[in-house]
Amino acid sequence: MSCPTYGLEFDSTTLALIDTDNDGHIRAPELLAALNWAGVLLRDPDILIQQATALPLTAINDTIPEGLQILRAAKQILLNLDKGDSTEISAEDTSDTLKIFAQTRFNGDCLGALTDRSGKPGIDQAKTDLFFTEAQTFNEWSQKAESDSAILLLGEKTASAAAIYKSVQAKVDDFFTRCQLAAFDTKAGDALNRQEADYLALATRELNCDDDRLTKTPATQPRPAA
Repeated sequence: MSCPTYGLEFDSTTLALIDTDNDGHIRAPELLAALNWAGVLLRDPDILIQQATALPLTAINDTIPEGLQILRAAKQILLNLDKGDSTEISAEDTSDTLKIFAQTRFNGDCLGALTDRSGKPGIDQAKTDLFFTEAQTFNEWSQKAESDSAILLLGEKTASAAAIYKSVQAKVDDFFTRCQLAAFDTKAGDALNRQEADYLALATRELNCDDDRLTKTPATQPRPAA
């Protein structure tokens, strides 16, 4: 036995979500799976039979990872709809995706835009697929970071420390590459360092730390044993 997902006085979007195999019919296992999923994500499953028009944010079970993710998503949606102070979210709030994403600070622009037929910035299917792939990867990493202290080694300071490391990474890589060359051929050691003539050329100039002639100087003298 099954129930069709069309021709009923019931929200068609909800029916489509329950119909996990997309065959146009809802069968008992699919309905039970939906009830179990909703029950786990709510602090009190009895709220499902209260026929409320909106779901209180406090009803979401944020003690489990998926529930916490849904709570964060709900708050972001409300924030994008200029309802940041709201304590509940409705089906109507989640239905207008165009309005939700229009208010998003970074609404996919991070991948760059392509000019569409109207001459305005847009995106194609490839960029859309790439965005969701990278978003999924970031989401998985973010969830893992919440339970694995080895990822965010410095806690809230990890991001700033990573930015500092990235700013000097090229110079550090340059130094060790020079050391490897010096280890490969001992004659390369002196050649990979600044020569006296280089310093003489700088001696009569006004220098500062951002001078391109200085920034290209090795961090320190490369050595085979470094």
